[in-house]
Amino acid sequence: MTTERQLGWRMLFLILTVLPCCRSLEVTIPQSNYEVARGAAITLTCSFVPAVDDLTTLLLSWEANPDVAGEPMKAVASYFYNRPVNVAPDYEGRAFLEVDMTTRTSTLRLTKVTMQDNRSYQCSVNIFNDDEGTLAAVTSLLVLVAPSAPICIIKGTTEYFHNITLSCKSEEGSPTPTYDWTSYSVTNMPRQLPPKATQKDGVLSLINITRDTSGFFICKSENRIGFASCNLTLTVEPPSMGTASTAIIVAVVLAGVVVVGILVYCFCCRKKGKEDQYAEGSPGEIEFHDKEGAEASTMQYKDDKSTSEKKQVDRYEDKDVVPQTTQSLGAPAPKFDDDQNSNVSGKERYGGKGSDIESQRYQNDQHDRF
Repeated sequence: MTTERQLGWRMLFLILTVLPCCRSLEVTIPQSNYEVARGAAITLTCSFVPAVDDLTTLLLSWEANPDVAGEPMKAVASYFYNRPVNVAPDYEGRAFLEVDMTTRTSTLRLTKVTMQDNRSYQCSVNIFNDDEGTLAAVTSLLVLVAPSAPICIIKGTTEYFHNITLSCKSEEGSPTPTYDWTSYSVTNMPRQLPPKATQKDGVLSLINITRDTSGFFICKSENRIGFASCNLTLTVEPPSMGTASTAIIVAVVLAGVVVVGILVYCFCCRKKGKEDQYAEGSPGEIEFHDKEGAEASTMQYKDDKSTSEKKQVDRYEDKDVVPQTTQSLGAPAPKFDDDQNSNVSGKERYGGKGSDIESQRYQNDQHDRF
């Protein structure tokens, strides 16, 4: 019994002598995260248990994570023992720091919270000669914002057998919104999405679209605070002429215009050349043709005259057989009469009218003969 008492006293002595040597500073935050709606106020609480009793060198500060990873922490507010609270310029008028040395607690109150306050915060305590243990604690602040009205966009060619995507994105929303697509037919009747359709992070992929894909598509952006939506009207049309076909048609039309222009130019040049040729050669040609006409007329006249003379000679030979014999007997006068009678007979042969040309030819022939 005595031995047990001795062991108990020894254990108590060890505890009383060892525990003060093992004490250290402990800083804690009761909540690992806080949530607040945008525009509202939130209070963050920090507790600390020092290892020493002398707190005249205590420095308590609140800091926020930087906007860019790797940069120094952003100061929010700080308190030095028995001195006024110091608030950083970025939080002036919105941050209020209180420290209760009796309860060893500190509260940081943020008002008019914005999305810029959506980050992690750290509470740290520094005491001279008390630099062991947990010197800081961290918590996160989530600013709750309902999703803004999403923007819906169609990407791709809305023609038969093409693949397109429908995208939906909210510019604001905390926590990050989730997106869900629903579809309605052209008669505004609810329907299932196409079998091969897939959606992820607000992007709806439609494969091998057809006329049946046409209709209304609604995207809903939602988080714990609220939701918003947007809608699209999809009209799938038959394929149209592509850019290449249009370019080919334009090229063919231009080529046709060029060919027509060349033909018109050649025709005009040819016509002008002919006019110039006629203008240069017309006097000679006219003189040449007139000369030929005159020669032809003269030749025709000579031929007609020769023929006429031949006919007259033949006629005289036939009719003057007897007069020629008479002339040889010394009576030439009757021959002249016979010739005149022959002339009268010739006129009678032509119906009594006679031809001026033939009469002239006859007179000339008689003049040559006598």
